[in-house]
Amino acid sequence: MSCLFVCAGLSPALQRTWTLPALHAGKVNRIGRVEITASGKPVNTARAARALKATPTVCCPVGGEAGAAWLRHLHLEGGIEVVPVAVSDPMRTCATVFEQTGAVITELVEEAACPVEHERRQWQAKVVELAGPAPILVLAGNLPPGVPATTYADIIEACRREDLITVVDASGPAAAEAIRAGVTLLKMNREEWERTAPLIREPPMRCVITDGPNKIVWTEHGQTRECRPPNLTARNTTGCGDAFTAGLALAFARTRNLDQAVRWGIACGSAAAVTDLPGELDPAVAATWEQDLGTGNSAQPRFRRVRHGQRP
Repeated sequence: MSCLFVCAGLSPALQRTWTLPALHAGKVNRIGRVEITASGKPVNTARAARALKATPTVCCPVGGEAGAAWLRHLHLEGGIEVVPVAVSDPMRTCATVFEQTGAVITELVEEAACPVEHERRQWQAKVVELAGPAPILVLAGNLPPGVPATTYADIIEACRREDLITVVDASGPAAAEAIRAGVTLLKMNREEWERTAPLIREPPMRCVITDGPNKIVWTEHGQTRECRPPNLTARNTTGCGDAFTAGLALAFARTRNLDQAVRWGIACGSAAAVTDLPGELDPAVAATWEQDLGTGNSAQPRFRRVRHGQRP
C-alpha cells in the first residue's frame, strides 16, 4: 500500500525553462527550446514522492490563466491528486534559463501574491482536512509577503496527532513559528539557515540543512551530524532540494531514524540532479547512491558526528 503524502504551499508557479547555447547580457538571445511545467516546491516535492511510489496530493492557491495552465500540466502528468483553492490573483510565472555551454542555470523568480484573508483561511482549512488520513504533511515554500508568519504553525497545531509527520521546508519567521508549534522536521538550505538562526528562540527537535554539493548538517535533540553528498555531474539541479525533502519525509515516516532518513534524502536529491524535470527521479538510481553512502564508496560520503551542542 502506498503512503499518502500531502504537499501544500502558497507559492506555486508556472515554470518556463529556456534552453540556449549561452546567455549574453544586453544582447538578443534566441531560445532553442522552451518547456512549460507546473512547478513550485509543493509540486516538485509531490513529483518526487510520486516517483518513490507514494500517493501525493498537492493543495495550492490557483488563479488566472497561469493557474489554469498549471492545472492542465499537472493533470497531463498524472499520478498527483490536485486540490486547488481558487484565488483572485493570478499565479506567478517563473523562468529557468539553461545555458548548454558550461551547464549554467539562471533562475528568474516572480514573487507570489498574498491571498486575501478569506482565501488563505480556506486554503488552511483544506490542508488540515487533507492531512486528516495522511501520515505525512509537507508545508513547502516561503510565505508570500503579507501572509502571517504563523500560517504554517497554525496548520501544524490544527492537525496535530501522534502518527502525523509534519515537515516544513521554509525559512525566516515562518520556520521559527513552526518550531514553536512542534514541527517534526525542519528543512532549509544553508543560506536560509543563516537568515533564520537569529530568529529562533528554542532549538528545533530535528533540523536538516542542505548546501548544494557541500556538506549536509542535521541535528536531533542537540546531537549534530554531517555528511557530504556524492560527487556527480548534474543535468538540472532545480528541484533537487524538493526531492531530498520527499525522500527524507518518506524514510523518516517509515523508520523514525533521522540518520537513515537523511541518507535516503541525499540519495533522492542526487538522483534528481541527473534528470531533466524538476523533482523527478529514478528510485533505482537513488538506491545506488544510498548504498554508496552507507558503505563509504562515494567521495567523502561517511557520516560524521559533530561535537555535542554545536550549532549547524
